[in-house]
Amino acid sequence: MSMKKRAFHTLLAVTLAIPLPTLFLGGQAAYAEGPSDPAPFINAKVVNENAGKKVLFDNTHGHTAGQADWVIDGGFSDFGNALANAGFYVKELRKSTLLTLADLQQYDVFVTAEAQFPYKPSEQQAMLDYVKGGGSIFFIADHYNADRNKNRWDGSEVYNGFRRGAWSNPAKGMSAEEAASSAMQGVQSSDWLGQNFGVRFRYNALGDITANNIVPPDQAFGITQGVTGVAMHAGSTVAILDPKKAKGIVYLPKTTAKWASAVDQGVYNGGGVAEGAFSAIAKVGAGKAAFIGDSSPIEDVTPKYKKEEDGKSKTTHDGWKEVDDDTYVVNLVNWLAKKESYTSLDQVAGLQLDQPTQLLAIETPETSTEPQAEPWASPSAGFKWWDPKTYSTGSYGAGTVVVDPGPGPGPVTPPPASTSYTTVHQSVLPNAQNFQIRVVADNLTPNSTVGGFNAGIYLNGGTQVGLFQNADGTWPTVYGYSASFSLTADSLGHATKELTVKVKPGSTGAANLRIRQSSTNLKTEAITLGNVAAEPLPKDKPPVPATISVSDARAKAANTLVTVEGVVTTAPGTFGGQGFYLQDATGGVYVFQNTAGFQVGDKVAISATTTLYNTELELADPVSIEKTGTADVPTPVVVSALNDQNQGQLVSLNGVTIKNIVEAAPTGSFEFDAVNAAGSTHVRVDGRTGLTQSAFPYKEGQVVTISGVSAIFKGVYQLKPRGLSDFLLVDTTAPVTQVTTSGVPMQSGWYNQDVVVTLNATDDSGIDHIEYALTPDSWETYTGPLTFSTEGKNFFQVRAVDVNGNVEAAQNLVVNVDKTAPTADVQASRASNDLGWYNDAVLIDLNAADGQSQVLKMEYRLNGGEWQAAAGASQSVSVETEGTTTVEVRAYDLAENVSEVKSVTVQLDRTAPSVTGASVGEHKNGWYDQDFNFAVAATDENSGVAQIEVKLNEGDWTTYNGSISITQEGLNTVEYRATDKAGNVSVVQTSELRLDKTAPSTEASLLNGANETSWNHQNVTFAISATDTNSGLASTEVKIDDADWVLYTEPVTISAEGIHKILYRATDLAGNIASAKSITVQLDKNAPAIKLTQDGGAIHDVFADGKLLFNLSVTDAVSGVSSQALTLDDQAITSGAAIDASTLTLGVHTVKATAVDKAGNVSEVSYTFLIDTNLLTVQNLMENFAATGEVKNKGILTSLEAKLNTAQKFVEKGKPDQAAKHLQDLKATLSSYANNGNVSQHAATVLNANLEYLLTHVIK
Repeated sequence: MSMKKRAFHTLLAVTLAIPLPTLFLGGQAAYAEGPSDPAPFINAKVVNENAGKKVLFDNTHGHTAGQADWVIDGGFSDFGNALANAGFYVKELRKSTLLTLADLQQYDVFVTAEAQFPYKPSEQQAMLDYVKGGGSIFFIADHYNADRNKNRWDGSEVYNGFRRGAWSNPAKGMSAEEAASSAMQGVQSSDWLGQNFGVRFRYNALGDITANNIVPPDQAFGITQGVTGVAMHAGSTVAILDPKKAKGIVYLPKTTAKWASAVDQGVYNGGGVAEGAFSAIAKVGAGKAAFIGDSSPIEDVTPKYKKEEDGKSKTTHDGWKEVDDDTYVVNLVNWLAKKESYTSLDQVAGLQLDQPTQLLAIETPETSTEPQAEPWASPSAGFKWWDPKTYSTGSYGAGTVVVDPGPGPGPVTPPPASTSYTTVHQSVLPNAQNFQIRVVADNLTPNSTVGGFNAGIYLNGGTQVGLFQNADGTWPTVYGYSASFSLTADSLGHATKELTVKVKPGSTGAANLRIRQSSTNLKTEAITLGNVAAEPLPKDKPPVPATISVSDARAKAANTLVTVEGVVTTAPGTFGGQGFYLQDATGGVYVFQNTAGFQVGDKVAISATTTLYNTELELADPVSIEKTGTADVPTPVVVSALNDQNQGQLVSLNGVTIKNIVEAAPTGSFEFDAVNAAGSTHVRVDGRTGLTQSAFPYKEGQVVTISGVSAIFKGVYQLKPRGLSDFLLVDTTAPVTQVTTSGVPMQSGWYNQDVVVTLNATDDSGIDHIEYALTPDSWETYTGPLTFSTEGKNFFQVRAVDVNGNVEAAQNLVVNVDKTAPTADVQASRASNDLGWYNDAVLIDLNAADGQSQVLKMEYRLNGGEWQAAAGASQSVSVETEGTTTVEVRAYDLAENVSEVKSVTVQLDRTAPSVTGASVGEHKNGWYDQDFNFAVAATDENSGVAQIEVKLNEGDWTTYNGSISITQEGLNTVEYRATDKAGNVSVVQTSELRLDKTAPSTEASLLNGANETSWNHQNVTFAISATDTNSGLASTEVKIDDADWVLYTEPVTISAEGIHKILYRATDLAGNIASAKSITVQLDKNAPAIKLTQDGGAIHDVFADGKLLFNLSVTDAVSGVSSQALTLDDQAITSGAAIDASTLTLGVHTVKATAVDKAGNVSEVSYTFLIDTNLLTVQNLMENFAATGEVKNKGILTSLEAKLNTAQKFVEKGKPDQAAKHLQDLKATLSSYANNGNVSQHAATVLNANLEYLLTHVIK
């Protein structure tokens, strides 16, 4: 919480007394006021599973700044005591030096609430090391801009590690003195919380919302057990950045409710889970952390300190008692104090991890900006947030605080010289029971604490007989002065201390009571001891001014202490805290206080200070307030407007009109203008009255009387109703006259009989009289029923007047009387023919008339059927149904008088005769193949057929005489029609009659160059064409050889070899069949068969000394052989003729045979063979040449063979080079022999060719 605590008087508070014995400073009561004083602590009040566990509350970083008072003996006292009741030892951390790990290590949980001074990096590291080592931290933040001490840092920013819009300079906007202060030295911007704990406080600012979106206990480590809601009153949420570290366990519902003073949109993601958790937990290392975005659920209404800035009292919120706040927070600390070994949430079986919160662009730390200038308000003159010497008296750490030095011989700071001391006790002090004495000091320095006091009881001889109970509840063992105690003054310098005492049994009579400061006697008074019962002390009442009237108090200057007495007129807390309006006979005033228990109607005496808040005079910081009785609540005074004279009083605005209703804060509140002749008054309805805008029953424009408190807000007067009962709807409505008549009028309002009219009127305030006028504005007082019997429209007026003088607007009425039936008539619009027939639709004219009320409706019916409504009093009905039709008509007037039924009868024949035609004889496909006849017939169901006419092939119309003869080939068109006796002529019918007596013609042709007279060597395709000039072709057929006739649809291909006869014919649609024709096709597709042999076998290689004999045989089974040829190396040779191989060159040769049949098919075969040689072949050739004389003699042959044999031997020895040498020698010899005639030139050429072949191909 921040400024929200006071703004709008928004929240409830109750007073909670904390027993002093629960707070200790060593062995005495603690009133510590600064970081150097001993810190308060609370011992565990039970022994349970938390035994030995300790919780430390931080008070080192501005936790008591502004309205905050987050200490265990102040605004967090309920929290501190609840932890003690849960078994924890609780203590406050006080110091003026940096936070260290050593400060934290001996504690299980460290609580830091809304730190205002940023933590230094070493302090952040100390906290992080503490958590990683097994400790736990509870971070309590608030809404953005909850800057308590106006240093521009709020708790969310401190914990996150960076100030919004000041990433690059944490001291942005500060004066040089501020930036140089020890509080700001060494501060560095970082995303400390997000990086180390997986969360970041968002800088949103939501309004008054109950967070009821609670994560189930089994997904929240049991923390949410017994929790259905946690209250937020202006707070923020926690963004989940790392689901393995952090998890949200309390969420807001979907909402748009932002804090009224939010500096931006306030609500970032529409509430719900998307807005981030209201409270979350984290697991970091061996330790834990918890986070919540508002202090409201944790605080109570017992602040200890004054405000640093101005010394005024603080106002906190009693959130600890709201919803399930206390249960949730204690559960949270129990979990934090429990040691658990897992170091990350994803190590917990069955735990569902969160999804990271989706952040806005404005939330990026490095690029964030300030939505508005900071601080949110200027500090008071002289106040320096960084310098405690400037703090107001009574605030924590203030330089003027006087502290109790505790027992001992040290010096004691004396109180002011004007201080007075008194005691309060019963007249005789009991000597057998414990009793109480109150020590009272006045005129102390306001808000100071003075110590070193003690008290004692002694007899007249000086013997001590009193025992004074110690602060821890124990008793001294010897009689004497009490332990030292302190007195803390309020703002008036008034202080009290109640001491519990018992005296030595048997002590009776006179004695003395002495009050000292240290050893200095301040007051000694005579007392009496006796055996009497202990009596309770009366309530303390500080010295206050005498009671004055409220009007006199209102006239005092601000900050004046006054005492008034009056009646409580509004429910406490309706407008914030436990505040209420108080009124006496002279005036009223708002009382801003926190004591619970007052009720409307209580008479209350209060001493408090006058103060202006938002320009409204209030009584605040009461020093005394008590109920003195009860009294009637003053009746609101009727006023025309609000002003200074009626401020704080109950007033009424009569007869005002509601205008301009608008929503207001807190949730449910609304405002509007109340407008009357005197002007406009602003009205504010606070939702905390129980009346919300959604439940407000009145609307804009309604006139009401409104009661409430006359108030003012920032210079604008406003009326503050206490609830719905302060609204009363004003009767500004005139009465209403009800008119009843005898009988029931027709739907049109017309009566068909005399009418008796009776008048009655109603009004909330009552009817004075009713008036009527039979002529305009000639009013007569109504005394009894009025009778109207004259036919026609009877006009009259009525009105009523209520007891408040509201006159009803005149009702202009009419009684319509019509007792005479209308007339009706029906006539055909034209005459029928001589025979009484119509041959087209007949219009029947219907008419009705009425002399008074006019025709309501006219009805007609045909041939006794259902009556049908006519369109008005004049209509023509078309009779279109053939035959005899009777039309009846009747009419009703507006008075529902019915006329006599009238009728007319008509005969109608609109249909022409039906005419048909049919041919005589058989036909195919609509065609006849011989002459035929055509017959025509006609019928008519109504007037009958008069004549039939026909027309043939566009000739003239002639009367049909029984039949028509069709003899002309081709299309014959016959038209025919009939006329009935009513003159209807049928539609001309046309029949197309076709006659074809001639067969179709046909032709056949061969395609693709095929020849009908000779042989074809490839498939032959033939086509048949047929034509018919009349009916057209029905089909064409073909018959091939001995096969059956088949339907011809496309050209036919002959693929079978041989001679084929083809027949063809055609049939037309009339069934005429043409005579068959024929064509012949000869087909041979295969070439002749060739058989080529060599020496009766296959073609083979031959040595040069051999012979070749080729034989060729050709056959063709279809068309026969036409020609054949045989070639050797493309030279013609004769089949069967021998060839000497030596005449051919050595090497490869080709023999080829070709044949052609009579169809032109060609076949060919070709073979290759080799003319080869060797040494033996050469020898054989030599011998052959010798035998033919081409080698001259035996001797020449022998010399040649000798050379050849020598070469042969070298070949056999594997010496080819030697063999080649001898063969070269032989070649030379042969050439020589050829030159000298020993060997023929032919022989030498042949032999040398063989030798060259051997040298080239064999012997190398």
